[in-house]
Amino acid sequence: MHPVSYSVVSPYLMSVLGVRTTMMIAGTISAGLLTMILIRSRAVREPLWPALAGVFALLCNAVSGRVTYGLGMAFGLGATAVVFCWPYRWRYKRWAKALCAAPLAALSTAASPVAGLFVGLIAVALFFQKRRPGAWALGIAPTVVVAVSAWLFPFSGTQPMGIGSTILPFLFSVVVYLLVPREWKTVRITAAVYGLAVFGVWAVSSQIGSNITRLAMLFAGVVLLAALPFAVPRTRKWYAIVVALAGFTGWIGFKTVDDIMHTTPAASWARELAPLVNQLQVIGAEKGRVEVVPARSHREASALAPYVNLARGWNRQADMERNPLFYDDTLNSANYHEWLQRWAVHYVVLPKGEPDGDGGSGSGSWCSAGCRT
Repeated sequence: MHPVSYSVVSPYLMSVLGVRTTMMIAGTISAGLLTMILIRSRAVREPLWPALAGVFALLCNAVSGRVTYGLGMAFGLGATAVVFCWPYRWRYKRWAKALCAAPLAALSTAASPVAGLFVGLIAVALFFQKRRPGAWALGIAPTVVVAVSAWLFPFSGTQPMGIGSTILPFLFSVVVYLLVPREWKTVRITAAVYGLAVFGVWAVSSQIGSNITRLAMLFAGVVLLAALPFAVPRTRKWYAIVVALAGFTGWIGFKTVDDIMHTTPAASWARELAPLVNQLQVIGAEKGRVEVVPARSHREASALAPYVNLARGWNRQADMERNPLFYDDTLNSANYHEWLQRWAVHYVVLPKGEPDGDGGSGSGSWCSAGCRT
């Protein structure tokens, strides 16, 4: 697996600037671009509150640690701003606008394929409105990036997505489609296409999986707050928007807190890491592979990778492709032992604390019950 399969840009940019610095710069630029789009849009009556909703969603995204996606969205919002905030005096230079938007759309996809997918949804909406220059700019560039990276660095895998992860994004796509003004054609078409995409990703296994929920988590609140002034106060539509906003706030608030709780490493990692590494070096664990039952925080991926050869890393798509027994409820002592032998695993490490819910709970229970290699 090559880093390009994850991102063409972000690993190298984060190595130069630092992860937190990259996150803060991308989030700040995204907030500014989103605010500019709202202010320049003639359809938005009161841009302040939608802009603040966008800042809140971007903050939640940063706190959850989605730096690569945040970087991709910064470029994606830049491409969107070029299309929708093009100076009026240059209104007839449509292909010049497309030539400016295309590189930003390509960079968005190069930074985060998930962000590039969302740029592509806007391209579809523009295409259905026969706004072809903008549609081609936002649609072709991401497709070329994905095609070239897949050709040069092929990668396959599956990102899980249960029905529980499908309901809220699909519901908010329906809510946005029904409650925003009918004149907002681009928004409504994007919401409709997004809703169909959510259902399609749930029905067909792919590398996208639950990542598709991120668009709704960033922009559903922005769109609903922008639509609120168009609803007559204390009517059914007005109450529906308010209830949807309350539900959206609760959703991303809960998700952010949950991410903080589950991505913070257990104290034992700081306290017992050095003795564990020393013990692994004493017994010569570097001569074979070491299976570390994935922790909920996935701290093992960064803490132990410099010292031993891990049997599994932290890439959900690759892990599901190569090690399906940890995800399809078929894990038992026999096939787990066979898996350990096939991958020449010499030692198994069972961390303290909560194991990863998708790919670690099964192996953790077998190790706790006394399974031996």
